[in-house]
Amino acid sequence: MVDIFPQETYNAICNTHPPNLMTVSNIYGQKSKYRITLELDVFGDFNPRQINWNKVFELEEDESVVSYIEEEDYEDSY
Repeated sequence: MVDIFPQETYNAICNTHPPNLMTVSNIYGQKSKYRITLELDVFGDFNPRQINWNKVFELEEDESVVSYIEEEDYEDSY
């Protein structure tokens, strides 16, 4: 016998479990890696080692950031 019910009716009759609202998508399970380079021209009272990059980028527990800080000689080329 062939079903004569539309899919919505079939789902309403045969599906007794509520929908799973915690469905996991593969999009959120895949991590990406980025390298961002900033060159800062700042006054002497600025300390780049005090920046909490996890907080700046609002990273979650399973995300991380590593910062490499290099001091360069200031050349006034303007």
